[in-house]
Amino acid sequence: MPGLPTLSKMAVARYRQDGISATFQAVMRYVLRSAVIRYDIEIDSYSHKNKKIDFSPYPRPSPDLRGNYDVILVTDLRFPGGSTASSAQEIATLHRAGLKTGLYHLPCFKMRHRNTPAPLLDALIRSGEVDILNDHDGQLQSSVLLFRHPAILNPDGAPLPKIAAQSVGLIVNHPPVKFGQIEYLLPYAARKLRDAYGRAPVIYPIGPLIRAALEETYDGTVVLAAQDWVNVFDLERFATDRQAPAPDRPLRIGRHSRPNIEKWPDDADAIRAAYPDDPGVEVHILGGADVPKAILGRLPANWTVHEFGDLDPADFLRGIDVFVYFHHPDWVEAFGRVIVEAMAAGLPVILPPHFEPLLGEAGIYCQPEGVSDALAQLRNPDYYLQKSRLCQETAQRRFSTKVHLDRIKALSADAEGRAICPPGRLTTSGAVAR
Repeated sequence: MPGLPTLSKMAVARYRQDGISATFQAVMRYVLRSAVIRYDIEIDSYSHKNKKIDFSPYPRPSPDLRGNYDVILVTDLRFPGGSTASSAQEIATLHRAGLKTGLYHLPCFKMRHRNTPAPLLDALIRSGEVDILNDHDGQLQSSVLLFRHPAILNPDGAPLPKIAAQSVGLIVNHPPVKFGQIEYLLPYAARKLRDAYGRAPVIYPIGPLIRAALEETYDGTVVLAAQDWVNVFDLERFATDRQAPAPDRPLRIGRHSRPNIEKWPDDADAIRAAYPDDPGVEVHILGGADVPKAILGRLPANWTVHEFGDLDPADFLRGIDVFVYFHHPDWVEAFGRVIVEAMAAGLPVILPPHFEPLLGEAGIYCQPEGVSDALAQLRNPDYYLQKSRLCQETAQRRFSTKVHLDRIKALSADAEGRAICPPGRLTTSGAVAR
């Protein structure tokens, strides 16, 4: 993001040394606070270098709606990966439940080089499951107004849409700092929404790891919702009648992720331990392997690699026995959609211990060097099937589409009886200026 402070790679490496991670966090808190103070006196100026999306080919909203929606989601339609997949699943869930949903594109500077929506959202708009509202004429009104990803609210962002809303929420998918680069300023984002819509937004981390990152970064000074805004899934798409793997063939372990550097361990020994070069193991990768190849020098002979998008993830997961996922030590994996998809497919999942607050007893937790022992345990058919069933049950209980419908219903019920908050800015007395 232009203008925001960045710690140099040398500084990041220095502060990562054993025993002084707390010092690194303190430095990041100082940088973030300095940035917030700096932008207190600046006026938003939307960058004209941000490529624009042409909305003319998309269907126009029905005039009968007169701008009234149950839910309007504001996000950058160009976001890749988990942010877009989460938005798409929530939109599809609301559509199937008969709730009218609108989608508003608010560009983020980091996505400035793209001028087309992500394919998942493009398909939903073209099918009529959601209305694109950027070219809507007249007043927009929604019971629930949600903003996904605080980076769309950065100081270099576009003007906010004029929407009269009863409930305003801000969904936080990622930690505020990525490899020394500040991604967003959460207090600034919250203040921007408060000023525009007349009330402070409810801030929802998408999981325990993001909640912990926000609380550590801001020393608990940012008030977060009591409940996380967990990702939800069409679990039936991944459902598999899972059987224990036959003992007379290699165990097929696998992983699926975007081909980004943060999605892999940064150490050759960790990669070899997590995905062992062993005749009793096959390693299947969906998402490309350029990152581990660069670290290892070559890919082991027992690896089978498919590029990102080459296979449907549901089909890929049906062909493996165990899901093993380890990532870069400096990256806070916000939620891990691919992990829940694997669980829904009945795959035992081997993960770093920091996923335990999210997944509980369903996961098998260890460091990379413990993967071989975990795989040996899973050769026991009874243990394998026990973990398989527990993964499916946990996915159903915690991450089904019903979870999303219940929280939207709760937000709508909370808003009943309250005056709709019109777009505007708070005056010094706290009233909304019209």
